[in-house]
Amino acid sequence: MVLTAVMLAWPWILTERMAVVDLVVLSGSRAGACFGIPDIPVVVGRSPEANLRIDDPWISNMHALVERRGSELWVVDLGSRNGTFVEGQQVTEARLVPGSALAFGQTQLEVRTRTAASVKDAEPLKTPIRSDPVSVTVPNKAHRPPT
Repeated sequence: MVLTAVMLAWPWILTERMAVVDLVVLSGSRAGACFGIPDIPVVVGRSPEANLRIDDPWISNMHALVERRGSELWVVDLGSRNGTFVEGQQVTEARLVPGSALAFGQTQLEVRTRTAASVKDAEPLKTPIRSDPVSVTVPNKAHRPPT
């Protein structure tokens, strides 16, 4: 299945009814960065084509996909070499909740939420997400742990 992600990086575009999800980088090359996740899929990876680019040699070019499924937020590993981890467990895909700990390579992130009302009056995020389309192929085969 091919998904195309088009990113909206500025929080004032959001409507009152939407919750804003942030991925906050806790450690690694982008430590301190805060990325607002829109309602459309976001590709995380090392490639310049990834929507959320993280320069970590342990992260694959197109490492993982963060997407909303209805009112839930999910992360999907895109067949990365070193895996995607949620709460310390390697996953092929997993539901995320506020406070979830994510790890891609040696980079640690945390899921945080804000209400759209609090975003409306806030300043724009200091770290916008890449805004042009990205196409990725989501693997449909079972994940095999490294040997």
